[in-house]
Amino acid sequence: MDFNAFEKKAESPLNGTPGPFRASACPLCRRSASTILYFSVDYNHKIPGRFRYVQCRHCGLVYENPRPVPGNLMALYPERYGNPGCLTQQDLESKIDSAVIRKRAALVDSHGSGGTLFDIGCGSGFFLAYMQRRGWGVSGIEPAAEHVRFAQNRLGIKSITQAQWPEGAGVDSPVQVVTLFHVIEHLLDPVKSIEKTREILMPGGLLVVETPNVGSLPAKLFGKRWVTLDAPRHVNLFSADTLRQCIHRAGFDTLELVTFSPSVMEYTESLRYLISDLGIRRYSRKPGTFERNCSATVSAEHLPRKAMKGWLHTIEARFFENINILADGLNHGCNLLLAARKKSTPNS
Repeated sequence: MDFNAFEKKAESPLNGTPGPFRASACPLCRRSASTILYFSVDYNHKIPGRFRYVQCRHCGLVYENPRPVPGNLMALYPERYGNPGCLTQQDLESKIDSAVIRKRAALVDSHGSGGTLFDIGCGSGFFLAYMQRRGWGVSGIEPAAEHVRFAQNRLGIKSITQAQWPEGAGVDSPVQVVTLFHVIEHLLDPVKSIEKTREILMPGGLLVVETPNVGSLPAKLFGKRWVTLDAPRHVNLFSADTLRQCIHRAGFDTLELVTFSPSVMEYTESLRYLISDLGIRRYSRKPGTFERNCSATVSAEHLPRKAMKGWLHTIEARFFENINILADGLNHGCNLLLAARKKSTPNS
């Protein structure tokens, strides 16, 4: 592929997205030969444009190409991206002590024994709150100001810095554990970003990474309409193999890698995008958590219809929960969760 020629076309990418995109070699192995998988659109947040995803012919990584330039990346995130919104105290407790967070904590516990933990891309701080309750010394970094405010004001976690990784702030002294939950898929240079964590980890420190699984059953079924593709914000899509490669190149040894599927959204929302594209029914994305929790109550005349929809959604959810159990049993679950140990030297 002639990247110099292609870059001129990619400056304002494949059909009108704001800001520059540029062609790139594979961010994992740095080679250029790739195969086009699909062109997608921003199904989740409706940023205009078409976005091309390719698979490296050498290492197998799936990545967005052309990719947003570093200075344009944050412009692709809508307001309140991932914001928890108006949570009651009960909602807050369910967010902190959730099945997903317990799963992450169990993996940390199985390879560590307490101490200090630094969470990169910590969002609203629910995982940090859970680990702090269990006696860990916690800190984190998060680029979105509203998440930082929420963690500090609602959860009382003051040790969070608003900055981007790997350019942003680190820690005052090395920690025993570094975590990145649903972060690595957003990073333009995933290997360098993971390498940077070595600087803040103690010798033999633990790294825990979670990311969407491009080898999962819903990813294979829905392709460009896979809700967790989240084009154009997810610039890297890892399989179990390519995630191991990335971690190894960055100077870590993989200890454990599992797949797990905490939500049926991977199927339900992807299916709705497919139905919409087929013209069977127009699909309007459900309002986010903030809008749902802060909206007015439903009028009485709409209650029967809402009850029927709720019943159908319950049946749908139960069906896909069983599919998730099957997919996890075959190691084709929706998320990859990996624990790795820092090598004594990067190439040892």
